[in-house]
Amino acid sequence: MANQLLLCTILLFFIPLFQLSLSEDVPVPSFAFSWVDNNDTFLAGAVATIMVKVIGNHDPAKFKHPFNPNISVNDKMGNSSYISGVSSNFGGNFEDWRISFVPIMTGLFNVLITDDHFNVFDSSLHFQVTPGNIYPSASVVSWKNGVSEFVAGTKASLMILPKDAFGNNISSASEGLNSYNFTLSICTFNGSIATMLNFTNKGWDISGYLVAEFIVTTAGSLLLNIKGDNQTLRGCPLMFIVNPGSLDVSKCLLQWEVETKYFQIFSPMEGFIHLHDQYGNLVPGLYEFEVEVIENGTNLIIPVTDMQFRQVGLGYCDGMNSIVNGSGLNDSVAGESARFSVFLKDAYLYPSLVELDSMQVQVVNEFYSYHAQASIRPMKMVNGTLCGTNLNCGALNDVELAFNPLTDTNLDPRNMRFSAFDVNYIPERSGIYEIRVFCGNIPLNGGHPFGKAVTAGKVNISLSGPVKFSPKVPKLTKNEITVQLMDSYSNPVILQQSKVKLEIGSVNRSGFSIWTFIDNKDGTYTGSYLAKDVGTYELCASFDGMRFMPCPFGVNPGHGSTLQYGHLLRYTPFKGFYGRDFFSYTICDVNGNIASGGVDISVLSIPPQFVSVPSQLLATEDFISPRFGGFSGLEIIYSDSTENISITFSAQSGIIFLSPMLMQFWQPTWSISSMSKEVGKTTELTLTGCLEEINFAIQSLQYFGNENFYGTDTIQVSTMNKNGNNGLDIPILVEPINDPPLINLPPFVIMDQGSEEVSIFTRDKNKSAVFVGDPDLLHYPGNASRFLVMFSMEVSSGFLSTKLPANLISTTELKLKTSCQWQPLQTFVTISEHFMVKAKGIRFRATLEDCNSVLEQLLYHVCSRDSKLLLSFWLGDEHRAILIVTVNDMGNYGCYPDCTEMMSMPHFVEASVSLMRERPLSSLFAHAFGSAIIIEFILVFSLGVILLFFICKCAFVLINEKRRQASQDFELSNVQNSHEGTEPVLFMKPTSSYLENGGEIEVPHPLESLDHEVELAVVISKRARDVPEATAMDHVGGYALALDMTARETQATAKSAGLPWTVAKGQDTFTPISSVLPRSAVPDPHDIELWLKVDGELRQKGSTRDMIFKIPYLISHISSIMTLLQGDVILTVYSNNKVVKHLQLLDERVIVGTPKGVGPVKVGQKIDAGITGLLDVHFDVGRRPGAKHQ
Repeated sequence: MANQLLLCTILLFFIPLFQLSLSEDVPVPSFAFSWVDNNDTFLAGAVATIMVKVIGNHDPAKFKHPFNPNISVNDKMGNSSYISGVSSNFGGNFEDWRISFVPIMTGLFNVLITDDHFNVFDSSLHFQVTPGNIYPSASVVSWKNGVSEFVAGTKASLMILPKDAFGNNISSASEGLNSYNFTLSICTFNGSIATMLNFTNKGWDISGYLVAEFIVTTAGSLLLNIKGDNQTLRGCPLMFIVNPGSLDVSKCLLQWEVETKYFQIFSPMEGFIHLHDQYGNLVPGLYEFEVEVIENGTNLIIPVTDMQFRQVGLGYCDGMNSIVNGSGLNDSVAGESARFSVFLKDAYLYPSLVELDSMQVQVVNEFYSYHAQASIRPMKMVNGTLCGTNLNCGALNDVELAFNPLTDTNLDPRNMRFSAFDVNYIPERSGIYEIRVFCGNIPLNGGHPFGKAVTAGKVNISLSGPVKFSPKVPKLTKNEITVQLMDSYSNPVILQQSKVKLEIGSVNRSGFSIWTFIDNKDGTYTGSYLAKDVGTYELCASFDGMRFMPCPFGVNPGHGSTLQYGHLLRYTPFKGFYGRDFFSYTICDVNGNIASGGVDISVLSIPPQFVSVPSQLLATEDFISPRFGGFSGLEIIYSDSTENISITFSAQSGIIFLSPMLMQFWQPTWSISSMSKEVGKTTELTLTGCLEEINFAIQSLQYFGNENFYGTDTIQVSTMNKNGNNGLDIPILVEPINDPPLINLPPFVIMDQGSEEVSIFTRDKNKSAVFVGDPDLLHYPGNASRFLVMFSMEVSSGFLSTKLPANLISTTELKLKTSCQWQPLQTFVTISEHFMVKAKGIRFRATLEDCNSVLEQLLYHVCSRDSKLLLSFWLGDEHRAILIVTVNDMGNYGCYPDCTEMMSMPHFVEASVSLMRERPLSSLFAHAFGSAIIIEFILVFSLGVILLFFICKCAFVLINEKRRQASQDFELSNVQNSHEGTEPVLFMKPTSSYLENGGEIEVPHPLESLDHEVELAVVISKRARDVPEATAMDHVGGYALALDMTARETQATAKSAGLPWTVAKGQDTFTPISSVLPRSAVPDPHDIELWLKVDGELRQKGSTRDMIFKIPYLISHISSIMTLLQGDVILTVYSNNKVVKHLQLLDERVIVGTPKGVGPVKVGQKIDAGITGLLDVHFDVGRRPGAKHQ
């Protein structure tokens, strides 16, 4: 709207907070105001001038404040949507004092002139504004009376609403009956020119529009463009449709099907008549023509008796040849989706391409006068096969089809043509349907409709129930009750009498009888019952075990109240109720005649209502609000907690979305769907679900405003159900933040060689525009002249010079050649309200517009005192010049609503520009060169790391080997020392360390290997305590082979700390063991051979003949210390090292001896061990999973 546009930069001058008084000795002059030449009527866009006359003596030097009045138009001060360009001239000559402005809106306006210092308050002036000259691009064109469809040869009328440059309407009253010159052109959608006749400008009509007329001649869908003074009018291009005119026989064209002069006798002769109107447009329809066959030479007319005419056309569909097929033509159930396909063929069985709008499908239930809405979509090509929505492409036959493929998603399907279509519809009413398919006005299937039967769906208990019963019945009389069965679409359900049951309960235990229900063939079922005694009975009807409501039956409505007002009954549903209700009534006359009746009531549910609404929401510019969770305080109610309802959110200047919801560790019993779509310039968020789901989801709503937007926005909320919608607007205040300013300067500038004074930022040399800006200025609510920044420019060598406005004198600072400090401006010369400055650095406080202007006029000077310095600068050595530009926004940002209370820390932005003679290296070459250096460094570093890795690895291996050897020597020395004594050394292994044959030995973190030791295991068969050697073998139940796995590094650590070895020998899988051999299988346990291999390499091999402590001695010795129980295991083999050990945990004991060849085994290796001739075992070595511990 023109009256909402602000067409100039608004300038406001804030006065000090304290009031300055005038001198008491100086009289205050008076002022009079009048229009120049007493002209108070202006054109929009013209300059209006107010003359100011000083009454009395006025010496400005004697007043502390100059005369500077404010002008307000219709209570809006300064520039507004009414006036623009307010300026004043209060120079030395009082006769030339005036105030000028440009009116931009038409109408009658009041002027108020005020000046508090001189007590001026004048409201005597008024002025009238009339529209300016017509501005074609602002004028609006439309079809007269909204008619955009015509017949060829008829007149088409246009309406043009002229407007001036400010959007003011131009009328005949302001412009008279002047005519305007407009040019008109018509083209088709493919760009070809269409013809028209007799374009006429009719002038003004009574409604204030310019009317133009022309005659349309070309049929089809066309586009109209109108220009005035080479400017296109708003609303162009206008779309319109021209239909062919009436048939013009003289314009028709006859052609033979086969271009020949020779025909065989008794053969059919076929030709085509192309029907045209007077303008050559094709005319549809079937017309009867008279055909005469004249014999050449005799001029005799040969009678033709079998002449036939039929309407055909190449590329037009043929009603008989086209195919309609699919399951949607078969019988179905109400409420279920039905689908079939249409394949169009012409008279020659070629695919017929038509527009989507030409297809029509009628699905009609004549009994209910019900029309099912059909959805028609073109079929798509999938792997060379046509396939419709949700269709199985493999089910299509091999019928050849042609269509224009949807390869360009930007094309409008309404302007494309297809030959195959997919039709979907849902019949909601049961009964017999007729399906008719039309291509334009041509019926398919020869004009015969397709018939199908639709049966009712499943019984809906909420819509079904008893419809007729008597609240009072006589005893011993057969009484009837009627139940109606309906599906979800209120269709009567028949043939279900076996599932309808009647239940009767007697409060006083009176007897009754029940008969089965009878189907009435109309969805109702009649049942009978008999009350044998007087009393109170409760009746309930049910279907397939589900009871109808109400149960038990009552005479009053179950969900509302009835009140009688004279002869009227008033029904009021209870709060929150919806659905079906029923109540019965009884009337009688003065003679005692009684009649009863019933009323069925359907109560519709109102849209969801808001029970809790926040008064105002808060958000922050460029941030998601709130940061965590969502807005609280919004809640809705709805009568049906299970029905799916929808709620839609949209914001004018932002988007609404859902925050991530809380994690749930169970499967929810409900789910909610959300959908975001763009509607115009806004994005709508739609949530669909039941009431509980919606209320849960809207607690997670978040808001994100458009980029750099702040101020007041509105969140529009709309709740919907199937019966309507409910709307609400929630205001949201978006608080601003301080965005950093931006500098858009090139990284370098190539300047002319040899010149001492060069313009740096010239648009001819720099394709990228020089620009300094601040995003906060876009929505700044105050005067843009109050948005000031601190702007500085400094060069590393040489000088800068530029022209500055005079109003920057007080804020300008310079950095001279001999100083590193900023100094205020000392001397200056003002010419035309501007002054020149030249220094190494320039700094001032100004608006962004002034900063951009200064940059465009910035000059660079090379120091000419030293020719060598000048030469070195152009050669690009260490004296290269660098220009540094900085912008400090001084904490200014989009203050809303009070700038004085909402200042922030200032943002500081800096940019460097290299001033050079030659273009630097290209970025590609620089990146390639840098990449080569980085790759070389990475390679050298990698080689060093690899070398260091192998050195460290070798060192660790040597250290571990040293420790292992020391541990073995220490263990051997202990055993030897014990052997020198009389008793073996005992230690214990837990039973949890057992590992069966074929299992995996686990190496714990962070170890890399374990040591293996093959052992002979002796299994105790019964309790043994203080057993003598003579009877010790009686306690042996069998023998087994076992491995004693040791974490050698862990063992060394435990030894050094004086701790037990359990942590090194008792971990899980550290005692692999075979199955038990019976005692009889080993005749002499002191003469068997043990062996162990790692990856096929023999590591250990020894015989039990070398044992120093024999098995009877070990059993006797151990039982004298601790009791051996059944199932205890003793691991013992004497090797060349003569080692004997003992380990005990829980109720099993293990004694271990080690043959020669103990060594490490690593992850991934395989261990094979055995007793020669008796058994062998196999184990894999792997990494222990789970937590890392030692």
